[in-house]
Amino acid sequence: MFINYFTLDGIASNSIGCYTNNHYSYLCATKLSSGAILLGSSNGITRFYPEQFPGNRHRPPVLFTDLKIFNQSVPIGNYGDRSILSQSISVTENIELSYRDKVFSLDFIALDYADPKKNSYEYMLEGFDDDWIYLENKRVATFTNIPGGDYVLKIRAANNESYWSDQEVSMGIRIRPPYWQTWWFRILGSVFIIGSFILFFYARMYQMQRQKLKLASQVKQRTREIELKNEQLEENKRVLEDQTEELKVINARLVKQKSELEELNKKVRIANQAKLKFFTNISHELRTPLTLIQGPIDNILSNGKLSKYVKGQLDLMHRNTSRLLKLINQLLDFRKLETEHMKLAVSEGNIVPFLKETFLLFSNLATQKQIDYELNSQIGELKMWYDADKIEKIISNLLSNAFKYTPEGGKIAITLSLAEDTIDHRFRLHILVSDSGIGISKNKVKHIFERYYSAFEFSNLDVASAGIGLAVTKELVELHKGSISVDSKVASEEDPESGTNFTISLPLGKEYFSKNELLPGELVLDKPFSHAEDLLLDSSTLENQMDDPPPTTEETKNRPEVLVVEDNTEMRDFIKDILIENYRIHTSDNGKAALEILKDNSISLIISDVMMPEMDGMEFSKNVKENLNSSHIPVILLTAKTDIESQISGLKSGADDYITKPFNPQVLIEKINNLILLRERLWERFNKQLVFNPGELTSNSVDIKLLNRVKEVAERHLSNPDLDVTLFSREVGMSKSILYEKLKSLTGKTINDFISSMRLKKAAELILKGELNLSEISMEVGYLDPNYFSKSFKKHFGVVPSKFTGESTLVSQRQYHA
Repeated sequence: MFINYFTLDGIASNSIGCYTNNHYSYLCATKLSSGAILLGSSNGITRFYPEQFPGNRHRPPVLFTDLKIFNQSVPIGNYGDRSILSQSISVTENIELSYRDKVFSLDFIALDYADPKKNSYEYMLEGFDDDWIYLENKRVATFTNIPGGDYVLKIRAANNESYWSDQEVSMGIRIRPPYWQTWWFRILGSVFIIGSFILFFYARMYQMQRQKLKLASQVKQRTREIELKNEQLEENKRVLEDQTEELKVINARLVKQKSELEELNKKVRIANQAKLKFFTNISHELRTPLTLIQGPIDNILSNGKLSKYVKGQLDLMHRNTSRLLKLINQLLDFRKLETEHMKLAVSEGNIVPFLKETFLLFSNLATQKQIDYELNSQIGELKMWYDADKIEKIISNLLSNAFKYTPEGGKIAITLSLAEDTIDHRFRLHILVSDSGIGISKNKVKHIFERYYSAFEFSNLDVASAGIGLAVTKELVELHKGSISVDSKVASEEDPESGTNFTISLPLGKEYFSKNELLPGELVLDKPFSHAEDLLLDSSTLENQMDDPPPTTEETKNRPEVLVVEDNTEMRDFIKDILIENYRIHTSDNGKAALEILKDNSISLIISDVMMPEMDGMEFSKNVKENLNSSHIPVILLTAKTDIESQISGLKSGADDYITKPFNPQVLIEKINNLILLRERLWERFNKQLVFNPGELTSNSVDIKLLNRVKEVAERHLSNPDLDVTLFSREVGMSKSILYEKLKSLTGKTINDFISSMRLKKAAELILKGELNLSEISMEVGYLDPNYFSKSFKKHFGVVPSKFTGESTLVSQRQYHA
């Protein structure tokens, strides 16, 4: 045992040390021969004899001094409404507390006064604590949230020299639990639960007994009813057996009649299919001569030097050829619907402007007939999935009917609105086409969507109907997952107003259509192909949109060369006559022979029919676009096939445009001009941009691959002043003549001009970086003579290198991107 002594115990200092040889040493002490021990310190020397220190061996007893509840001392006698202490706590052996006394404490003291501050204590609450809890010199034990039960609190103490008391002082503590934790409450609860169960059991047994008696009575009654019904059923069975025999005889006769009807129906269907096939073939055959009629008419009508009579006759011819074309298209659509070959090609788009454009197609007709023609829309914009070609045909058919049966001075309107479907509670587009025409009687309205039915076979409007227009319209609407209804009123003496309302309801979402009915994402057909003129810009519009005017026509040898591929001689000559004034024309009657012509001529554009012998237009277009020698040449497909599937196939074959027969010659001319002018704009863009991006000059993968190769070779040899046409062509891996044609067509530059352009673009980039001087830049891009470099740079960019900031080029790029 170690005992510590301090200045309070009589020693000179709490630290031991001394100076020896000008050095302070710790633990400076010695023992004399007399047995005394000397301890040195800064405050003097302490001398003592160890045997004269008997120490404090008193083991102190402990007394309780106070009881506190919630830190409030508990007095002897009454404490609130109860009494806890009947005598002093120091002589109390047991106390009883309530479960509500959640915080209580007991104070105590050790009866040793040698040095009370050094007395230490331990306590243990038996029944709650497993070990003694050391308190040092603290004289209070505090308890919180002790559960109900009986406990014994034991306290023991040690004096200043850590001699612990022989016996602990103890205090019995009982904490009364809440009533729901008492034994009597638990017994009462158990008795209540058991009693409730017994009561429920007997009540249930009594109820089941009553139900049993009731069911027995019902079963007896029901059994009697069943017996009576069985007797009745037996009687009915005998009657049914007699009737069955009679029905078997009737059924045998019906089976025979059904077989005869099916055979007759099969013959009728075969006959109808044969007639439809015949009319379809005739319709296809009519398209080419129809084109040769309408094309020259359009050509002559574009000439302003015509007499009024001639122009009137030509207008009459033009109207009837257009009507014939519409009838042919309806017949072909009817055939496709009949054979289930017509497919949807839907894509997402804003349908409102599309419907407005279809509406405007009939504006001139409304003016001529003095009809009040209007479009009412409650929708500003509506994104939905639809087949533009089918919707245009539906609306055009309904408008054609409206104009056909509405007299002059009448009214026709299209109304667009959204309405919630009563079945799936989704919004649908409602298109209402209304007119103030003669109306349809009630007994005819229910038949107007039937094939070959016409509600106006004998009318005073001098019109006739083939009876397939509305039938096709209804089937097109249903093909589009929609519905169509009609409401009509005929004028009478009581009510002179008349008119017809057609209401179309179309779904909006993509989920209504199968995967095969969705148009590929890169192909969006959002305008009717039957009105291709509306899609083109005339020359004056193009001039306003471009920075520079289109090139003027030079001598014949400098005109662009156009290849016309058409198996029909008259059609081929007709197209040639249209273009001969501005282009050098080459002709071929099939795709295979046309490929040979491409090898020997510098063709700028190709116009090809689709249906041809030896090699059709689709295969020919694909060959042109996949061949490196010809992949840059624009291709326009000219065909009598008007369905969406054929148009998509044509565009997928690589064709740049698609025109259906019959066509307006001006449409063809403008499309050619557009493609050539677009190529010239791309050349100009390449010339002004610093960064060469092949994807901005062409979308053809073969050409992009070549331009990337050309760019890589040029950039690798830019610093080589000996880079010429021969070396460049060899590095690219192509003959000089073919490479010349490709670069001239794609960039508008010869090989030498292209190399110079790439050198100067690189020089401009280095100038903008500002890391090299002009002489170093000149050498870096392959110019040995700085003066020649400066002249070439000024010729290309319009300023000398020292004044180049790139601003003009940036402005030019922004203009092109805008």
